[in-house]
Amino acid sequence: MKAFKSTLIAVLVLVSTSVFAKTGKLDETKTTALDVVIEQQKSGKVLVGFENFSSDVVKIKIFNEAGSAVYSERLKKADLVLKRFDVSSLPSGEYSYEVSISDYSVEKTFNN
Repeated sequence: MKAFKSTLIAVLVLVSTSVFAKTGKLDETKTTALDVVIEQQKSGKVLVGFENFSSDVVKIKIFNEAGSAVYSERLKKADLVLKRFDVSSLPSGEYSYEVSISDYSVEKTFNN
């Protein structure tokens, strides 16, 4: 489990570094409770990673242009998570990705 956490932290650092290298700004949101990275990758995939510094339940949601949830997940006791969503089969349009805990949320929108 320790090796998994170390690998996941390394991946989050690499993703953050690659976003910074591409855009010149770090596309990462950090609070005392939640550290989130949401990045659109090539080939129709979106990477969502976070480190949860609190004991709150973390919710991941994906919304379509109409505001309807197309994906929803609740993660209990999630300390470190890295998920890759393949959205290439979804209809073209704008999708919002939201990672939230009880009093804080991060949202990012991408075109598919």
